Amino acid sequence: MKLFKYSNLSASEVEIKCKKLFMTTYIRDTNGNKIILKTANNERIVFQEHNYNHAFSYCNKDYDKHNPISPKRIFSYQRARRVLWIKDMITSSTPNIVRKDIGRDVYFYDQKEKYVVILIKSKNGNLYFKTHYLVKNKKSLSNIENKLLY
Repeated sequence: MKLFKYSNLSASEVEIKCKKLFMTTYIRDTNGNKIILKTANNERIVFQEHNYNHAFSYCNKDYDKHNPISPKRIFSYQRARRVLWIKDMITSSTPNIVRKDIGRDVYFYDQKEKYVVILIKSKNGNLYFKTHYLVKNKKSLSNIENKLLY
């Protein structure tokens, strides 16, 4: 999968472009029509606007709840570069992408890229976007592969 390039943009411009790309890929198209995505198994996938903030940020380890200007979450350029990977993973059926349902959580794992997308299955059968991330360290990789591949 290709990483999205934000060429010659400032940090704030990258955030704006990423959010626009997320909204027009997962929420509403440029004409305002609701976007409907489906898995390879024909299950409807639902994204909500509030998903954006969590999906493209990470917890600030230096967060200070007593300091009102201390950010709780920080925008992630690395997650922003993978904005289109979410759709690619959950709508296609390629051999290196493994799907595993565990309880209400539905995991999609790209073994080559070491990338995970998690959806939540609702009672009505729809899948709701929960999160996505790149598996960065060996311990996490071992845990996720033991959980999803064996």
